[in-house]
Amino acid sequence: REGILRKSQEEETTAIGAGGAVAFYNEEMMMKKHTQLIVEHGKRGHWAAALRTLRGIMTTPKIGRGVKKGEKKKQQQQQEEEIDNERRRLPSPDLFAYNAALAALAKSGQWFQALQLAKEMRKMARKRPSLTPDSYSHSSVLSACAKARVWEHALKYFEDHCDGGHQHEVIISPYVFNAFAHAMSRGGMWKRALGVAGLMREASSQPDVYTYSTMITACVQNGQPDAARRVYMRMRQEGISANAVTLTAMIPIYAEKGDWESALQTYRSLESIHANRKLHLSSSSERSRRNNNNYAKEETITTTKRKGLSSAAADVKALGAVVLALSNNNRADIAERLIKESAAAATVKPNTVIYNGLLKCYARNGEWDKALKVLWKLSEHALTPDTTTYVEVINSCSP
Repeated sequence: REGILRKSQEEETTAIGAGGAVAFYNEEMMMKKHTQLIVEHGKRGHWAAALRTLRGIMTTPKIGRGVKKGEKKKQQQQQEEEIDNERRRLPSPDLFAYNAALAALAKSGQWFQALQLAKEMRKMARKRPSLTPDSYSHSSVLSACAKARVWEHALKYFEDHCDGGHQHEVIISPYVFNAFAHAMSRGGMWKRALGVAGLMREASSQPDVYTYSTMITACVQNGQPDAARRVYMRMRQEGISANAVTLTAMIPIYAEKGDWESALQTYRSLESIHANRKLHLSSSSERSRRNNNNYAKEETITTTKRKGLSSAAADVKALGAVVLALSNNNRADIAERLIKESAAAATVKPNTVIYNGLLKCYARNGEWDKALKVLWKLSEHALTPDTTTYVEVINSCSP
């Protein structure tokens, strides 16, 4: 965006002179500040504030207590006049501002408002072609529908504005197809999600790892493990490396099938991905510290916390599935070692459910001494045993 502004400023300087170019540049800087404010509202989930900021609607600050009525009214009038003057100085929102507002709506799942805003953009684009919705706009609308699980509206929007991969001679980005697949997945339409790969190829676009991850997740969430395995094999045949989402979705499938070797191998790959990501984030934080860039440092810390929170629950489920698969195949020795390694490396904190999977193997083999050790270990790690824990310990003591 900075490069566009500099280029625009040079062109305006040649056309209208230095004085006019300064005014043009100031207007663009004000618009950029306006867009950044919309983005900040979106990050905090304040979609209504983002829309108000987009339309230049500013609220009047409250007058503090201890002010006399006459002075309070006078101050309020002055503030309203300042807000009116500020609103008049605001330039018309550009495509960046509209996309920022759409992103805020998508994050909050406000699908109806997102559809209405996209409709407004198309209407205004008749006079201002620069406001024509682009791939980012389409993906935000579809993401809002996905979060609200309104797959019918996502399907209609995709067919009306994105089907065929072209819209006003502009090639639709793969992100739009991925957002559409996610909307179908969240709505339980797993067959339509699987069809996205074919739509992309028809539009001269190739499915990426996010496309396949969404398709696999759709199959898993709708109880279609065989279809998920076929999609995963197709992805590997095309030479696409799996990401954390793909591997996390595949581990329970291998575990349910009893293929503990594939489940364990997939979990090891998942650990490698998280280790590389942690190393990358640590190096980014170190560079920010050396450069004394507080804003970048804060963003890196926030990103690390967000990714850690989002992946922690999935990693615990994945570890639990692997341990259960190992226990069902009487490989308690590998399960014990895996739990010990995870606890020592602090990658995943084992919970009661994970230890219960290990207890099932001890109960099956009558290894009551090991079962009792697990029970004491739960108390050492401040974990609360549940009914399954005590049932498996009692079963291990039974002849």
